[in-house]
Amino acid sequence: MSFIPITAVTTSVLSLYYVTLTARVVVKRIGLQVSIGDASKEVFIEYAKDPSKDVKTLYKKYEALRASIRAHGNFGEYVPLTMILFGLAEHSGSLPKIALQIISGGVLFSRILHIEFGLHGKNHVGPGRVAGSASMLACIVALSGSLLIQNINNFF
Repeated sequence: MSFIPITAVTTSVLSLYYVTLTARVVVKRIGLQVSIGDASKEVFIEYAKDPSKDVKTLYKKYEALRASIRAHGNFGEYVPLTMILFGLAEHSGSLPKIALQIISGGVLFSRILHIEFGLHGKNHVGPGRVAGSASMLACIVALSGSLLIQNINNFF
């Protein structure tokens, strides 16, 4: 039995979602024949070969790839720190089980909101992008705050 079961389950679910985000990037890279980067080089090369092409149209061709790269990267930036805080909070008992379960749902919900209804929404700026970012930051603040309150006196 895990000594931090909520963290274990939350991290496992988020890891499976991360695999999905990775697969999306890979599929788009294969389809567009872009092995590295965000396709800026490919836009430049296509335009250099034929300057009569519209740059905006060329750029738009790779827009979904860039959104997927950004979604994958954003997930990789925020989730690891959050899960470290989550594990510390669960292990130290700085929050009750129900609060951890709510934050667990909040973290997953915020990532799905940010990515599926934000970055992958219309024009990559759907309403979920701001709401997902704000809710993720709220989870980080709640976890950090609980750990600070519980441990600040032992720091000095």
